[in-house]
Amino acid sequence: MTIKQRSELDEAIERATAHGVEVCGQGRMRANNERVYVVPSQRDQTHWHLVRLVGGRRLVCDCEASQRGRICVHRAAVHMHLVVAAALREAAAERVTRALEQESRDIETRDRAEAEAAAERDHKRDTAVLGRSNAPFSIWR
Repeated sequence: MTIKQRSELDEAIERATAHGVEVCGQGRMRANNERVYVVPSQRDQTHWHLVRLVGGRRLVCDCEASQRGRICVHRAAVHMHLVVAAALREAAAERVTRALEQESRDIETRDRAEAEAAAERDHKRDTAVLGRSNAPFSIWR
């Protein structure tokens, strides 16, 4: 993305945020399985624009501004939606990773404790009763 495109995207994001333009729906096209997002029109509340994710990399809107080659608020809204979704997926993946690491540490600690307990039991079995007990005894009962 060039500097000009980046600044145009930032301006479109600001406009979308200022006007409260957000993604209202999403799905996939039957013909080519492309992801499609539904965004309300800024001017007419009864009109909706479709923003397609082409090739998994490029957003294409059906509005006039986009047809003229500008980055519209609809594409900016979808861009923000995708960025937030990616951040949420990354955070969820991080939580899963931390949970797995904690579980691994817990299993390691439990295994170590079980090994120490088994070693203690084996040590008690190996020594004679008289060697580990101070109880009085008699061989003449």
